[in-house]
Amino acid sequence: MYETLAKSNLHAILHAAGKGPAKQGFAENNTAFESWSVFKAEFLHTYSFPTLKQLASHRLRNHQQCHDEPVIEYYTDVMKLCKIIDYNMTDVSKLDHLNHGLKLSLMKDVLRRAPTMPFEF
Repeated sequence: MYETLAKSNLHAILHAAGKGPAKQGFAENNTAFESWSVFKAEFLHTYSFPTLKQLASHRLRNHQQCHDEPVIEYYTDVMKLCKIIDYNMTDVSKLDHLNHGLKLSLMKDVLRRAPTMPFEF
């Protein structure tokens, strides 16, 4: 929603919610945060739990689209898992994950369209 976030706003957020290492990390690197997306990516990279990534990776490897699951729901779920595992995951890898668990009844249509970017899926 708000792509540009002033340093004072970031400082206020960390002052209110951040303690210890998070607050210290911001104080040491506040020039690197030019936008909310940069801040969020750096924060998640620095303070994410390894077990969260492991669980997301396991879920992604085993995720199969349910027979009554809408494609948009399946797509959203897979993309969220990809972002948890690797915020900078390549589009090719995301497409591989999307294709891996797709219902067989939809596979023919997807292969015919041959998407090259996840949003084309």
